[in-house]
Amino acid sequence: MNKEKYLQFIAAFVIILLFNFIFYVPRVHASINSVSIKGSGGIAGFAKQNDALDIEALVSIGNSTIKGDQIFLGSTISFDSCSGSGNQDTKCTVKFPSTGSQDLGNKPLQFVINLFKNSSQLQLDDSKTASVVVDNQPPNVKISIPKSVFSGQENIVVTYEATDTACSDPTCTGFCVGIKDIEIDTNGTFKKTIDPNATGCSVVSTIAIESTNVKDGLNSISAKATDKFGQVSTQKTISFTVDAVPPNIVTNSLVILRRGISLNTFSPQSVPVEVMVNISAPDLDPNSVTADLSELNPSSGSVRGSCSPTGNDIHTCSWPINLNPGTGSSQSTSTTSSQQTSSSSTVPSRSTQSGTTSTSTPTSSSSTKTIEINASDLLGNRISVKLSKPLALDDKGPDIFSLTTDTELNGVVYARPDGNKVIATITEATGLSADEVFLH
Repeated sequence: MNKEKYLQFIAAFVIILLFNFIFYVPRVHASINSVSIKGSGGIAGFAKQNDALDIEALVSIGNSTIKGDQIFLGSTISFDSCSGSGNQDTKCTVKFPSTGSQDLGNKPLQFVINLFKNSSQLQLDDSKTASVVVDNQPPNVKISIPKSVFSGQENIVVTYEATDTACSDPTCTGFCVGIKDIEIDTNGTFKKTIDPNATGCSVVSTIAIESTNVKDGLNSISAKATDKFGQVSTQKTISFTVDAVPPNIVTNSLVILRRGISLNTFSPQSVPVEVMVNISAPDLDPNSVTADLSELNPSSGSVRGSCSPTGNDIHTCSWPINLNPGTGSSQSTSTTSSQQTSSSSTVPSRSTQSGTTSTSTPTSSSSTKTIEINASDLLGNRISVKLSKPLALDDKGPDIFSLTTDTELNGVVYARPDGNKVIATITEATGLSADEVFLH
């Protein structure tokens, strides 16, 4: 073959090849683009154990129309209907079973959807498998609290964890319909339903419950979780105690002592005294007890007390200060009382009497002083109480009203050679200590 004939052959072959490309029209292939399976709960890919399935397939075949008798569930159940979906796909649906419901078992199920060229099922255009997970298990819930006893001043912080599973078969691992809500309840006094708005199979979070929402004493917290199929977990409960009772400051126990004598008066001079009060609490925090003593001595301010247990959950707390409130003028009263102190001794001798509490005040300036006492128990329950203490100014010394012995006849006082009992009657508003009374 010469060169000219070879070139003519090549040109003819190219023309025929181009002609064939121009006039070749391929057959359009039908396809199943996607399959969705839902149970009555409306969650794609999940069904209850006894349920009916809604199966939907999106198929395409170019511009052609697909009918329900071209697409089958397996090879025997044709789809109920097919209609355009608006995006050149055809949506075909079938219900399984066609009426009522069916026991789907307890593990994932796989279905085959077949698309045929026509209803004769002689030519298979496409096939696709799809699965549905049977969820027949309720979720599991756990709750915990950091301690068993809470004060009335703090929140009860509850940690809750809800975990959902579909079924007990290993093939269900990692599958679930999810947590719908978690309900927290405390004795019926506080109830909250939490929507976790989570997409996974596990929810962990905390909730703070104010102690005012529960009662003082023993309480319980319960929790239960519900999945999106309405399956409810077993309720879990834990107990705790709320101690909302603060220490009790015994108001009538407040005393101001000078050498063991309770004072209702004060001197123009600064006098060392001890302020004492009883606090009732089984768990008092001794370091928390303070008193504002500024009205007893402006330089004192708030002072921490020294507390010691004295039995029956009672602590006696004391503050040594110099009593120097000033004369004051908030309220003026005039009262009288008598204090008799008797002493006996062989003359000469120092008396051995004991001091007693004053029951009278002289006519002088008097005012009520306020002492604010604060205390907490070991849980942090706090109390603050303002106690009032009336104090009158005593600027007079003792007055010896009489001096006699225990032997007197017809108004005459007699003394023995020895062993005399000498009796002194003394008037004093504040009171006397035996250590400060002498017989010469």
